[in-house]
Amino acid sequence: MSDARQLRLWIFGFQISQAIHVVARLGVAEHIDQRPVAIEALARLCGCPVDGLQRLLRALCGIGLFAEHEDGFMHAGASPLLRRDHPQSHYLAASLYGAEHYASWGDLYQAVRLGWPVFEQRHGLPYYRYLQHCADRPGLHADYLAADAQAQDQAIQAAFDLTHCKHLVRIEDPSQALPNAADVYLLTHQLHRLDDAHASALLERCAAAMGADSRLLLVELMLAPEPGFDPARWLDLHNLLIGAGRERSQAHYLTLAAEAGLGLAEACRLDNGMTLLELRLAR
Repeated sequence: MSDARQLRLWIFGFQISQAIHVVARLGVAEHIDQRPVAIEALARLCGCPVDGLQRLLRALCGIGLFAEHEDGFMHAGASPLLRRDHPQSHYLAASLYGAEHYASWGDLYQAVRLGWPVFEQRHGLPYYRYLQHCADRPGLHADYLAADAQAQDQAIQAAFDLTHCKHLVRIEDPSQALPNAADVYLLTHQLHRLDDAHASALLERCAAAMGADSRLLLVELMLAPEPGFDPARWLDLHNLLIGAGRERSQAHYLTLAAEAGLGLAEACRLDNGMTLLELRLAR
């Protein structure tokens, strides 16, 4: 692919992400199988006019997502992953991130130029309070957070045996009261919401609560040391839009941990791409 064609693809990438969001929200993938389905039937099942749906699907066929035949449209490439019942379903991510998150990226220029999050301006609440407010009632946000938490737990359990842990403390809020001398303190994808000062303060509170045999399991998506596409770098840019948090390298997290009196016992990469750091009190 020529540089000009590649650049054009990136420039208009917003169209692709929004088209995938819409096709997910309409539930198109739920009504398509391995045989072509007529566009009229799809439009009726999705509750929308034929013309708009046909344009949408033809555009997505052009990138290999769905395929068009004489008798209608069928699955192709990764399109089955937009089904809710697929074991690796991306339906919730496509549906959720194409809404509020997508709109916030339209303010990236202001966020980079002015240096403050723009999400709260649009929605009237800080991002994580807004997310919890939405998750308190049934819907996409609640479903996404529940599915994400389940996936995180499965990835952690596949890498770290917690079956013999008698006292496990899940830290889900920086102000949460921490009981003393628990076996394991689990801090999953929380520090990336905080700036360094508040992240350090939380780690110091964890260290103060830990006993000699306690372990702190810190799970985060960490910046890759090598060049190339890195989901953590894009999430770091996303954090600029939504709050004071940031993504960090493993070395950065270990520096914060050391300042709090914690040392690394073991590090491992989880199946979901995140990294688990087992921390203990430094001796």
